[in-house]
Amino acid sequence: ALRRDSSTPQGQTMSLRNIANDFSLKVVAGSYEDAFEMLSGEAREIWSASSLKESYLDMIEYFEGEAAQVLTEFDDEFGMTPLEDGTLLYVPVNTESGLSEAISVVIDASGGITEVEFGRP
Repeated sequence: ALRRDSSTPQGQTMSLRNIANDFSLKVVAGSYEDAFEMLSGEAREIWSASSLKESYLDMIEYFEGEAAQVLTEFDDEFGMTPLEDGTLLYVPVNTESGLSEAISVVIDASGGITEVEFGRP
């Protein structure tokens, strides 16, 4: 197997996707404190562990208790958008029956999550 060097763009892309997935998995698992620890900069002033929880639970309210799953293998052209101050990553959160939402994050050059948005655009 080819080893991916994290200094290559492909490796960089993979690591950004991993950060976004990791954050989303923590939120969906109810580990809001751990998810909050991944935030940096302004996001730490805007969000708290409890507001992450509240926004996530509001987003999935209509799932009516159906288990949410993070789609970690998301490789869509809209899945990653370069911005001036980082990269926007879109992480789908779906249910078995096909209900679909998303968690979007902006990750800066240092790997910190500077913005969080719950829900599909």
